[in-house]
Amino acid sequence: MVPVSALLVVGTLIFNLADRSRRGWIAAGAALFGAVFAATLLYFVPKGVVPLMVRAGEGMSGEEITRVMRQWVFWDGFRMAAMVGCFFAFLKAATVRVAVDNEEDEHPTRAQS
Repeated sequence: MVPVSALLVVGTLIFNLADRSRRGWIAAGAALFGAVFAATLLYFVPKGVVPLMVRAGEGMSGEEITRVMRQWVFWDGFRMAAMVGCFFAFLKAATVRVAVDNEEDEHPTRAQS
């Protein structure tokens, strides 16, 4: 099952392709999100969550548990930094002003006077 967040990122990218002022920021955020999502599925869940948290380190020595956990925490810092970058890319996209073709459209009260 695909997480709702992944569907929202893909939908945001699709619905904003026509907006040139936001496209780059949304694409950057989507790329970071995709990289983090892939890393989570391919590395963090099978190498850290399953052996350490689901199986409680079963079959691993204390030294091996410590080594795996330290490695997992180290790489998780980069994953979290990428998610922060994703957040700020989407935040920047949300704050970009959309270009207005016509000055009258921007200030309708001025056009009436």
